[in-house]
Amino acid sequence: MLTELRRLVGPVRARRAYQACVDAIGLLDALDERLGRCADFSRCESLYLSTRRRDHPQLVAEMRLRQESGIHVAFLQRDDLMTRYGADRPCALYSPDAATVDAVRLARRLLEEAEQHRGGLIFGQATVQRIEPATDHLLLHLADGHRVRARHAIVCAGYESLPLVPARLATLHTTFAAISHPVARSTPRRSRAVFCSSAGRISRSAAP
Repeated sequence: MLTELRRLVGPVRARRAYQACVDAIGLLDALDERLGRCADFSRCESLYLSTRRRDHPQLVAEMRLRQESGIHVAFLQRDDLMTRYGADRPCALYSPDAATVDAVRLARRLLEEAEQHRGGLIFGQATVQRIEPATDHLLLHLADGHRVRARHAIVCAGYESLPLVPARLATLHTTFAAISHPVARSTPRRSRAVFCSSAGRISRSAAP
């Protein structure tokens, strides 16, 4: 949340980070169009759901900070959530600025472009066990004993990134994902949205 990020990095950097996230939606849209709509990019709404009634003041404070930062956001009560999304929660923050994309297909297409037009080389099933920083380069130590010398290394491995970065950025307690086929609901959703909650759960819905 923006309120928490402000405490960690200060108000200016926190605001820039959130604005960059909103700007990235348009950039991803343009990128997917340039690549031939290969990654099923789709704009949608987003909801930050409360899990407890006592979350109300926290969400109001978060809404005001986001609005002050130029981010479109509104406060929804339980009745609105049930009517529009079939979500039985005390309240939520609503934003019209969100999107979904098939990250695997997008990454594959970008790698193909790098290989075909930019001279890139792609090596699959190459496990990096350790990154060793040097004065002007990095050494990537692979599981099969090979080493790769690089000027830069970009780690995009989600929670598996932690062993590869030199600084201790976080402590991982647990992580999981649950995926299902569409299920019947007693209250139909009238809008397509991505959901996250104050308890940390994330989901995606599609309107019928």
